[in-house]
Order: sequence, then structure tokens, then C-alpha cells
Amino acid sequence: MMSPYLKSVTQHPQCLWVVAHGERRSSLDVAEGTREYYRYIEQTRSRHVLLDYREVTFKNSVADAFNVIRLYEKMPLLKDVKMVAVVNSSTLPLAMAWKEFANARGFRFHFTVDVHEAQHWLLSEPVDHSSKANSHTPGR
Repeated sequence: MMSPYLKSVTQHPQCLWVVAHGERRSSLDVAEGTREYYRYIEQTRSRHVLLDYREVTFKNSVADAFNVIRLYEKMPLLKDVKMVAVVNSSTLPLAMAWKEFANARGFRFHFTVDVHEAQHWLLSEPVDHSSKANSHTPGR
């Protein structure tokens, strides 16, 4: 799989692992990448997602991050997903604002620069599966 946004998507026993690449210059770029990996969440019904953004250069503003959170609100499965993104250190300040917005709106997101920390955080506590969004049978 090669797209302007996603390099690979792999379903592991513990999580869906998404490797992204490229440059994000606007909230529209981030939104398109989000739509791409959301399709995999819909297909797999995975409730643990690791986004590897180490090969992504974000040239976005804090306002862009807020706009992307508004898009997340239109993606009902994301409320039931525990998601962690591994970013490069230059992206961390933007990622912290993104995390604050997302968590304030009811999402369970975390950002880090360390993939091992990401895996530990992602698997440290179970996801609540009581939501009716989780009761759908995966379509194949």
C-alpha cells in the first residue's frame, strides 16, 4: 500500500499499526490521512491503534489540530478507540495541544516520541467495550 498519507497498515494481535509518511501542511491533509486509517478501523473494528508518525512532517497550526478533532467527532468508532501516536520531537509541541483537545472532547489519545512507551501506554489498560459501536459484526 502506498498513498500520499499512509505507508502501511498492519493488524497485529494487540493493535492496528499504521505507519504514515509525507508532509501535512493543512488540516485538510491531516483529515485525508485520518479518513484513510479510519477505513481500516471500520474494517477491523480494532480498539487499539498505534499511529507511527515518525516519518511525517507536520506544518500545521494549533487551529488545524482543533479542526481535525472536529472531524474525529464525525467518526463514531473513534470514541471507542484507544489511540497513541509516535511523533518526531519537532512535532511534540503540536501533538500536546492535539492531545489536550482530543481528550477534552472524550477521545483517548496519547502522543510520544518513543515507540516502546507508545506500546506500553496503548496496552496498559483495557478499552471499555460497553459501547454499542463495538457490537457491530465486522464486514469483510
